[in-house]
Amino acid sequence: MIWCYKIVFGLVRVNVDDFFQLRLSNTRGHPYKLFKDFSNSSVRSTYFCERVVNIWNRLPSQIVDFSSLSRFRKSIEKIELEVLTK
Repeated sequence: MIWCYKIVFGLVRVNVDDFFQLRLSNTRGHPYKLFKDFSNSSVRSTYFCERVVNIWNRLPSQIVDFSSLSRFRKSIEKIELEVLTK
């Protein structure tokens, strides 16, 4: 989750478009949802950028603080990430 935050918010020198595509609509949840492409390939499902999207999109907006990396890190410590992976 920390690396995903760093990539989305430009804290590392990589092109965010190489990893993720931000969703433009914000109907529910937090405003930083990621778009997940459909893929039939089981190989693609093992990539970091594919594995993290579902978990990232399920982060509860009322708990997670996206304002800074340190606040984000502290707020996700309160969440059971194992529950979000199911």
